[in-house]
Amino acid sequence: MNPKLPSFLLFHSLKSKLIAGMTLLLVLAFGISSVFLIRQKTDELGADIYHSIRGFSDLTAPQIIDFYEQYLSEESFLYFNREIQSLFTKTQEIEAIGLAEYSGTVLYDSTEEKTRQYDGEVRTIPSGVMRDRIQATYPSYELESGRVVYLKPDDEGYISTVDLYEKTVAPILPSDRIVSVIYPYGARYAVLYSPSYAILDERIQAMWMRMVLLAVAAVLGGLVYAIFFSGNITGPLRKLQAGALVLGQGDFKARVDIKTHDEVESLANTFNKMAEDLERSMQAMAYKERLTKELELAAEIQKELLPKEVPKIPGLDLAAGIIPAAEVGGDLYDFIKLDDENYFGKTRTNMFITLILWHWNPTTSQLNLVNAGHEVPLKYTANPVKTEELQKGGLALGMIPDITPLMKDQVVELQKGDCIILYTDGIPETWRNEKEQYGMPEFKRVVTQSCDLPSAEAIKVALLADPKQWSQGYEQKDDMTIMVLKKT
Repeated sequence: MNPKLPSFLLFHSLKSKLIAGMTLLLVLAFGISSVFLIRQKTDELGADIYHSIRGFSDLTAPQIIDFYEQYLSEESFLYFNREIQSLFTKTQEIEAIGLAEYSGTVLYDSTEEKTRQYDGEVRTIPSGVMRDRIQATYPSYELESGRVVYLKPDDEGYISTVDLYEKTVAPILPSDRIVSVIYPYGARYAVLYSPSYAILDERIQAMWMRMVLLAVAAVLGGLVYAIFFSGNITGPLRKLQAGALVLGQGDFKARVDIKTHDEVESLANTFNKMAEDLERSMQAMAYKERLTKELELAAEIQKELLPKEVPKIPGLDLAAGIIPAAEVGGDLYDFIKLDDENYFGKTRTNMFITLILWHWNPTTSQLNLVNAGHEVPLKYTANPVKTEELQKGGLALGMIPDITPLMKDQVVELQKGDCIILYTDGIPETWRNEKEQYGMPEFKRVVTQSCDLPSAEAIKVALLADPKQWSQGYEQKDDMTIMVLKKT
């Protein structure tokens, strides 16, 4: 059986995904790298322009004042304009130059006086930030953000950035664009410069164009590679799909023959091994289902063996409970009445088990305990408050034919409020992960904190809840069983 597959099922779909993925990856890579590189280059060029503007203004401001006093003040505009135009040829970062008196009167503006000297009404810079900058002591830079920064030199020649009142402000960053520069000179004049970022913008635009061309070339190359690469993958995958369809129809002898010497061949070998194992897996699933039902039955039997209710015994408040492990455990407890005044606890003795046997005498308020290899019982004393361990256990039942000579009866006297805690190892051996265990110190702590609760039932609930909360949902490895005896 070799069903024919539509060609678009694998070839076209996978091919489209490879092409789209490759294109997206390349576009993202080039986009992110382009933004990063252009931003870095923009900051570098911005820093260069700032230093160029600053050097140009420092150098030319005294010259422009000399040109004014030598030519323009004598109405020799032609010579003055020639010198100014020669300054423009030395930089591309300045597009306009102006000159003003300390009072704010405009003496020259290159944007208006390109061919002849201005002869109109007196031009005056109104009071405000511009007037403050003209009358300031230090050169000032107006940024595109609206911030004005003054450059204050110290005695050692270092420059600090301050405001009009000489308070330190944030420096000029490479990303800041300068709108205007005013260079005061001797409390008489001020030279005004208008920076130009045309070169920066042209270079950035050219960089973007180069990045776009590179991205297009890379995407085209990636598309060619994706088309070629997808063709070497989709053919073997068609064979795998055909084999999967046969296998899905119940033919576990389906095999595929692929020799590509790469991961696709490894996938084909895995497919063939899966087909071989599938029948055994189905058998294993049937066995697991049967075992699960048997475990559920065992858990139900365990539940049926436990007492349906806790007896009412004069002088004692009793409570007991069990939290089974994930499937089924072996913990049991029971209450058997001997007569109207005698009870003792037992577990089944027809197997290898640990056991605690206790006998309560309501007349004497004494509790007799016999421990056969079980966990050490805990006694809580209400006055003064303390928790202590009782007699350690002997041999477990079933270890030897007769353990009577090895058993030791322990008598415990109980006062009002005292408690006896019987438990299985599933509580102190609760795990939170592969390394952390609940432990006896933690269990004794919660016993001390909980045994002043008003009833044995409340104490039982608290003692079972604490290790469960401590485990933070980690897998329970064993049954957690507890019995609480509280003297009333």
